[in-house]
Amino acid sequence: MSKFEIYLYNEVNNPIFDFFVKEITNQFKGVLIKKIDDGLETMYYDFNVDEILITLHQTPMIGITIFPTNNVDLKGGEVNFFIKISSYLKNKINDKI
Repeated sequence: MSKFEIYLYNEVNNPIFDFFVKEITNQFKGVLIKKIDDGLETMYYDFNVDEILITLHQTPMIGITIFPTNNVDLKGGEVNFFIKISSYLKNKINDKI
């Protein structure tokens, strides 16, 4: 588990994961830099968003989370960034459901 991890959705859901990917790339201008996908339910997608490296992760035991890539310690502004992006994604998915 990451030092700083935010839970976005409490179960595996590939369409919701894909929706989060689109929102990160479109709304936050995230650039996908690495993609690990087992073809089933476990996925790790790493993005560069304004020079902050983030990982969107889906696993059956946890659901969908977002955290700093490489489990790095966050600086003050980066914590706010993660809170902002996670709040945005949670609100968008609540509007969609």
